[in-house]
This record gives sequence, structure tokens and C-alpha cells, in this order.
Amino acid sequence: MTMSPVTWFLALAGLGCALVGNIRDGGERTTVATAREAERRRLLRDVDSAATRWRTQLAAAQESAESARLHADRLRELLSP
Repeated sequence: MTMSPVTWFLALAGLGCALVGNIRDGGERTTVATAREAERRRLLRDVDSAATRWRTQLAAAQESAESARLHADRLRELLSP
């Protein structure tokens, strides 16, 4: 059984449309994946930045607590008979 030229043309046109559609969908998926990756990186930077701030605040609080302990010890020494 042979195919007519019109059938061949329609088959090739359909194949071409399918390929173009797949390429376009792949590009959209790539764009979405790129956007997700950029968002993930931004969130990781935000978390890292917050962790750095928290470590800095913790160090300052520990230093303040140590200073308060030293002052309390000194006052005890001064007030002891």
C-alpha cells in the first residue's frame, strides 16, 4: 500500500509540529527549572545570611553574659567581709 503525496505531507507536517512543540515545551521546562534553581539559591543565601546574623548575636550575648558574670564576681568580692 502506498501513501499519497498529501498523506506524506500531512504526516511530515504533523511530525514537524510535534518536534517544534516538544522543543518549545523543553525550553519552558528549562526556564521553570532555571527559575526554581535561582529561587533555591536565593533561599540558601537568605538562610546563610540569617545564620551568620544569629551566630553574631549569639557571640555578642555570650560576651555580654560573661561580662555580667565578671561584674557580679567583682561585686561579691567587694561586698564580702
